[in-house]
Amino acid sequence: MELTEIELPNEDSRPRRLAQTSDGVIWYGDYSRGYIGRYNPEDESFQEWPLPSGENSRPYAVTVDDQDRFWVVETGVDPNMFVGFNTKSQEFVGSTPIESGGGTVRHMVSMPPPTPSGLAPIPITSAGPTFSRTVEY
Repeated sequence: MELTEIELPNEDSRPRRLAQTSDGVIWYGDYSRGYIGRYNPEDESFQEWPLPSGENSRPYAVTVDDQDRFWVVETGVDPNMFVGFNTKSQEFVGSTPIESGGGTVRHMVSMPPPTPSGLAPIPITSAGPTFSRTVEY
């Protein structure tokens, strides 16, 4: 096994978590700058987008669902915001407040849809209780 470190395009970037879409592209949330970004290992290119809550969004937990949508939690706003990004159209698909506030959501995992509805429940964990909620976009 070989480890290769990839230098991000902005020296102020501080990614917290990574996720990978089915095409092999790596997605991240930039905690210090309030961006999401993608790294394509095939051509070693980067692309970034500012999050809806801006510089203070502090993205932390990330995941990718079964439709290759990238999900991130903005932890720098109150309440925390659950934000979806369509990796194919490269646009944000929704922003939903986490009603409990969320604390700082550090990890989340997307699970395959349990029903024919096609909706994927995304469990979100925080310092407090764990909850699961289906968000339709």
